[in-house]
Amino acid sequence: MMALLLGPTTEAEGPGPSAEASDRRILVFSKTTGFRHASIPDAIAVVERLGTANGFAVDATEDSSVFRDERLAAYDAILFLLTSGDVLDQAQKSAFERYIRAGGGYVGVHSASDTEYGWTYAEPLFARHLLGGIQFAAGYPDCDGRPARTLEPRPPSR
Repeated sequence: MMALLLGPTTEAEGPGPSAEASDRRILVFSKTTGFRHASIPDAIAVVERLGTANGFAVDATEDSSVFRDERLAAYDAILFLLTSGDVLDQAQKSAFERYIRAGGGYVGVHSASDTEYGWTYAEPLFARHLLGGIQFAAGYPDCDGRPARTLEPRPPSR
């Protein structure tokens, strides 16, 4: 899935070089109605650079109206990038479900797991079960100050 991911285009800039060089394309969706990370523009830029380097096109949007069958069919994967809250209406959710059932790819980054509570179909897809049902509506859970441990100093793929 990650190999599919990532080339440049944004709504403001239009298609970039990788859009012409490859037929692989992802949709980066970063709409928020809950907490909004200030790093969203930087994160989109990183995904665009990855696309350029790896030969796939990237369309970035916060416009949920792209969640229609004919629009989603153009993408190999949809990346929910730092999304939060309720970002899709029922028709858009249904189009996304059909896209996934037809074999479309999904990647969620960070707060994507804090998106669309109450949408039964999305629960396993957004991996909320891994969080033990934590909801971040009131902010992040209390961190007790323990240091992080490095389990793998280098990713196995290197």
